[in-house]
Amino acid sequence: MTNKEYMERAFIISNRLKARRQRLEYLKSKVGTIKHDLDGMPKSSPFSISQMEELTVRILDLESAIEQDEKTLASVRAEISAAINSLNNENLISILQMRYLDYMRWEDIMASLDFCRSYLYELHGRALRMIKQ
Repeated sequence: MTNKEYMERAFIISNRLKARRQRLEYLKSKVGTIKHDLDGMPKSSPFSISQMEELTVRILDLESAIEQDEKTLASVRAEISAAINSLNNENLISILQMRYLDYMRWEDIMASLDFCRSYLYELHGRALRMIKQ
């Protein structure tokens, strides 16, 4: 794993977590659209009950995966933060924090630090080479 891949892990996990949360909201909205009567009378098709059971299981599995992703993200962010803070240069620390912990775009980092693109990329490369995994 390269240093850049090492640093990008939090962003990847964060995106996966976001997608799973969106999927969870979608599944929860589907549960609300399934209609079933609980009046005690047998129905001709048990489809809606089995569909409800299937959605419930999928929701519980997804909630479990989300909880695990949140724990993993917290651990990875702490690990990345420690690696970044081990550097002895405030500019390099700022660049890496903005990029890999705050998920800022390059344009926003350039504006924030008032660096030109080439100098920012040079510092970023230097910082990545100094990171100890």
